Amino acid sequence: MKKLFLILTLLLFVLPAEAAITFVQAKWSSAGSSTSITVTLSSAVGSGDLLFVWAQVFNTSNTISVSDSLANTWTCDTQQTGTSSTALMCYVKSSASGASDIITISQTGAAATIVGTAAEYSGTDTAAPLDVVGYSFQGANATQTTPSVTTANANDVVIAAENDGNMGNSTSPAAPFTLRTTPTSGTNAALADNIVTATGSYSATFTNQFAGAEHAKVTAAFKQAGGGAAPPPPQLLNLGVGALAYAINQQNLSGFRGCLSTDTACTMEAELCDEKNNCLHFPVGSHSLVVNFAKNGVPTPVAYSIFQVTSQP
Repeated sequence: MKKLFLILTLLLFVLPAEAAITFVQAKWSSAGSSTSITVTLSSAVGSGDLLFVWAQVFNTSNTISVSDSLANTWTCDTQQTGTSSTALMCYVKSSASGASDIITISQTGAAATIVGTAAEYSGTDTAAPLDVVGYSFQGANATQTTPSVTTANANDVVIAAENDGNMGNSTSPAAPFTLRTTPTSGTNAALADNIVTATGSYSATFTNQFAGAEHAKVTAAFKQAGGGAAPPPPQLLNLGVGALAYAINQQNLSGFRGCLSTDTACTMEAELCDEKNNCLHFPVGSHSLVVNFAKNGVPTPVAYSIFQVTSQP
């Protein structure tokens, strides 16, 4: 085979990197007998950030609603009812930024104990952020585990929250969840999160100072912006003949006109190999090759490369 010098020019186009999910802030509030409470996210809320609310009312006949000072249109799931309380999970992509947000949790009917928690996250999907959610109620017990949910998306923030009439001031979640609110004695709420990178089943276990009253619990997973697809394999930027970004093979090249190096009848003169010594032969001349990353298991479009290969004596 004639030994040839290959000139390789690369044009690499990569879509902007997906922003990682980041916790921003969280607060909680309660009232012993009222028709509404406010939970204030005091730091400026970011436009497009996810706002999450978990509210509990100790009157099973009342209906809960959520609104805020930024005039966001909230999405709320079906209200859940336990033995002595009812609860509601709502979320929204914030349409405003640069100001704090006063979130109002209201109930219809007679005044009753209300407790609610709110949190903000950046980097979540803005079109359809909710991956999965689960609910449960449990009576007085110092140890409370939120319902287990199985995610369908790899990169999620899993939020676990519990509200209660009196769980004390020592609420803590088991690892790998991180506590984001600090309950005190009296009616209060606890919220924790776990930012995950793989699908699986998730729940959080809280250890409380007191057994309290009926606990309303939620586990909700929200997707990373861009769908949270598994990241592609790392790309090698050293594009010498022996170090291409992806395995060179017939399946991940479109417009391949050569033959495999394992073909004993191959008469092509130019050989192009990757770092694992997977080689293809090409006839003398110029060839435009498009590496099809989708055939490496990565959804299109993520990135693509155009190789201009020229064979010279």
